[in-house]
Amino acid sequence: STPVVTSNRSSLPEISETAAYLADPLDSADLDTAIKKIVSNDKLAEKLTTRGSQQAKKFSWKSAANKFLKVIDNA
Repeated sequence: STPVVTSNRSSLPEISETAAYLADPLDSADLDTAIKKIVSNDKLAEKLTTRGSQQAKKFSWKSAANKFLKVIDNA
């Protein structure tokens, strides 16, 4: 896995929760700062990598299918 820098707009903060470093996509200096912080801080990079792997599991096809089946069963 890889640490992630993502937009602080739209639904991305909600989806990523604490698993990504949020930056303003329209501000190149903010993006530059975010990338430099991750590259220069091994603890931060490791924390985001671990959280990212955990967060990604919430969005698997299997999980989505199971949730869909529960909706169908309850209908």
